[in-house]
Amino acid sequence: MGKPGQTYNIVSDKNFQYNARFEAWGQPKPNGLQSTIIGGAGLTVGASKIAMDISGKPPTVNGQAMALNKKYGLDGQGEATWNGTTLSVKSTEYNTTLTVKNNPNGKYIDSDVKLNQGVNPLADGVVPHGLLGQTADGVKGERKGVNNTGELKQGGTVIDGVVTDYVVSGLFDTRFVKNNQFSD
Repeated sequence: MGKPGQTYNIVSDKNFQYNARFEAWGQPKPNGLQSTIIGGAGLTVGASKIAMDISGKPPTVNGQAMALNKKYGLDGQGEATWNGTTLSVKSTEYNTTLTVKNNPNGKYIDSDVKLNQGVNPLADGVVPHGLLGQTADGVKGERKGVNNTGELKQGGTVIDGVVTDYVVSGLFDTRFVKNNQFSD
């Protein structure tokens, strides 16, 4: 679930980084745990930076508001489009859609990240990482127990290390220490 106000790395790979800011969702549970949603997202594709949040304003590419249904080239490595509710970002390896949705608790960003069809995420010599990215690392089957440093895996025994290893300083942080795979 993450902690409200924290930004986490979702996918870190060569020339592609997806970070998300988590925000409180609904009321805290009786045990004190707070559900969270994605309230802001930052994608870095090469040198291009794409940002989106739940404010209702259009997403931005390199700080400039996106126009409806216009294709934006991303550092020669993909494109981004905005249709008024959904941001689509396609890079050489990933196709990411972020959609602002509403429910009785308020707005949130629904996130969908897929590998492009026919792409081998290991072909470039970089193993994807991040809270979601590490699931594309080529390891088949269920992951349980401990990681390579002997720590108990969190996130339903799937993620390496602990969730705090994926905290980043902002939506465009590509220089965090642990699990960073971004390079341009």
